[in-house]
Amino acid sequence: MPTLKLLKAPGYVYDLLYIFFFHFNKEQYVKLFSTTEEERSRTQKLLEPFLPCSDDLYVFFHALDHGRCLASVQYFSKYIGDLAEDPPVETFIDRITEKNELIRRVFKFYFFKYSEAEISAILNTPGCVFETVKNSNYSDTEKLRLYEFFLSPDYYIDVLRRELTQKSLAFSAYYEKNFETIKNLFEGLTYESLSEQTSYLKEIVDPKKPKKALYLSFCLLNDRHESTYMVKSKSIKLLGVNRLGTIDAPDTFDVNLEAVGNALTDESRIQMLDMMLSRGRIVCKDLERAFNFSGSTAYHHLMLLTKSRLVLPEPEGKIVYYRINPAAVKKTIEQLERFLKPQNE
Repeated sequence: MPTLKLLKAPGYVYDLLYIFFFHFNKEQYVKLFSTTEEERSRTQKLLEPFLPCSDDLYVFFHALDHGRCLASVQYFSKYIGDLAEDPPVETFIDRITEKNELIRRVFKFYFFKYSEAEISAILNTPGCVFETVKNSNYSDTEKLRLYEFFLSPDYYIDVLRRELTQKSLAFSAYYEKNFETIKNLFEGLTYESLSEQTSYLKEIVDPKKPKKALYLSFCLLNDRHESTYMVKSKSIKLLGVNRLGTIDAPDTFDVNLEAVGNALTDESRIQMLDMMLSRGRIVCKDLERAFNFSGSTAYHHLMLLTKSRLVLPEPEGKIVYYRINPAAVKKTIEQLERFLKPQNE
């Protein structure tokens, strides 16, 4: 079986960026993560020591309609292979604040339909960037923020470097204080136990190379996160420190029977649970195809199932998967059993 190896940098940097992402997208958090208001409040409390963030960083961390921000798409996802070498966080901060590359990546993120050659031509033509922003379909707020950035990029890059450095210093102390949690969690894991509790390990580990290592990196702040990356011939798994607990610890939460009842009153939602049971995981598009739903209708059904806790969302990159939560099903049965009256002998 593959051996497990612990990495610091991927989970650390992910958490660092997550502080900013939450600050700029907290009003849309429930929708973006297909979760509940209760979870949003819990996250707000967890991140409180590191908030607020400078509003001048809007361009870098504001999520577009697909639910992702520039820092995630253009930096974390692209450079996680470098993070797999466990460099100091300063290396990542240097990379994300390199002026010419950052200007180009900001434009590429917001105007992704342009080719590399077209991007170069636009950036090198005075006034062309602002004309492109003006003619876009972005909101007035988004356009204003883009105007401001392209007009004075040095200022915003300096703010980005300063804020990342300051937040990293604060988070570093928190990380060291809680490192024992990560260490104990890692030492208690084996590949076999991890494969039983998380998604798609068999798909990212080549069975023809049984000695290949699986690299684990833990998130302290996005503590229920799970995602998987294949980079530079390395299999990297990001796990929130409470991710395994949300799956295997049914006593750590309560099930609301009213929410469960609301979730099960519609026959189509019961059919969705059957689909999850047979397939393991589904995405919103699966429901659109199977039930001829619109995207908003499918999302509404998934939100009711998620609110009941019978279903768990599993974000992986920009895709959110949904699966049955066995712990919540058991908890529901336990709560219903209290209505059983002892039979008279």
